[in-house]
Amino acid sequence: MTKTAEIYYLVELIKAAKILYYNGLACMDDEQYDILENRLRKLDPENPLLDQPGWKEEWVKNNGYVVFNKLAEDIKKRQQQKNAERREEVKKLQRQAFDEMVKADALLKETK
Repeated sequence: MTKTAEIYYLVELIKAAKILYYNGLACMDDEQYDILENRLRKLDPENPLLDQPGWKEEWVKNNGYVVFNKLAEDIKKRQQQKNAERREEVKKLQRQAFDEMVKADALLKETK
């Protein structure tokens, strides 16, 4: 990979990681992120990405990364939906367990 290609790849990867992170969907831990940023700093110390403040939603929209933001929103919604489904499944299992306990208790009372 050429230096230019590696810089481009790092910039795009760091952008995506920041956007996901600021939308509550971190795709890597801090150490992995620091490795990418340090590599970019070594290859291109003057890269403007290294000076970007905060990366809040307004910056994302102003720089044309709405697609990433939409992707992050979709992923977050899917995760919330899966969590809701899991909670419903747990409630269902709890109800079944309770019903079984009631039946077992009734059987015990009948045998006495």
